[in-house]
Amino acid sequence: MPVVKVTDIAYVRVRLPDLDRAEQFFSDFGLVRSERTPTALYLRGTGVDHHVHVAELGEPKFLAVAFKAATEADLQALSKLPCACAVETIQEPGGGQRVILTDPDGHRVEVVHGIKEVAALAHEVLPLNDAANTLRRAGTLSRHSRRAAKVARIGHAVLRSHRARQMVQCYQDTLGLLCSDEVLAPDGTSALSFNRVDRGDEFVDHHVLLIDVGPKTGLNHVAYEIQDVDDLMIGHEHWTDTDRVNAQFKGLLTATIESADGPWGPAVPDRFFTHAHE
Repeated sequence: MPVVKVTDIAYVRVRLPDLDRAEQFFSDFGLVRSERTPTALYLRGTGVDHHVHVAELGEPKFLAVAFKAATEADLQALSKLPCACAVETIQEPGGGQRVILTDPDGHRVEVVHGIKEVAALAHEVLPLNDAANTLRRAGTLSRHSRRAAKVARIGHAVLRSHRARQMVQCYQDTLGLLCSDEVLAPDGTSALSFNRVDRGDEFVDHHVLLIDVGPKTGLNHVAYEIQDVDDLMIGHEHWTDTDRVNAQFKGLLTATIESADGPWGPAVPDRFFTHAHE
């Protein structure tokens, strides 16, 4: 049995040298300032999470990935682990409590509970006409202007590691993540490990954490969900329409590298799989 079962990914934390430029970039990307201090920028989507991305002022660095705990008791359970700190009050916008862990690659992992929620931001989503139902948008024209996509929420983080098996085992044993897909390299070894949260019978995202096998160690990318396919084509660097599975799904252990490319457009460039930000 895992120590706890986290309920979702919460945010990533990075360090950047210019918060003004960072805020402009993230605004163009589709995130919205939640709060800003002299030393940190807190960014949200259209959902109720106070923030889904934290940028601290300083030399560029990946600092942490954070997950949500179901209860304060879960934080207390995690705090007893050798790699964990005591439960602490979060002294930054949004408040709440957290425990900080260290994974096998030395990454900081924040498990949080009680961060305040904010009012959701309204965003119009037009229904899509398709061959089976041509009247979903009857009498309404679909017209779009050039703008930033509207990020709804954080979806997953990808960590690159040369000790992938230990990393996967750690997150599964400690935070209760479940395997959704294990992509095998031509030699039969694991190349990509997709892991989801365990909320029992409730259907959840296909993965909140992907461990990418390779010689580098660090953050490969973070993915954010936007509103629909129209928003996707406006923004280009986000995702929509993920698979949803529950704890009864046993996971697939025979996927191939080719399956990662999918049938849409050219093959994914090698750099997508190989880069990592320390």
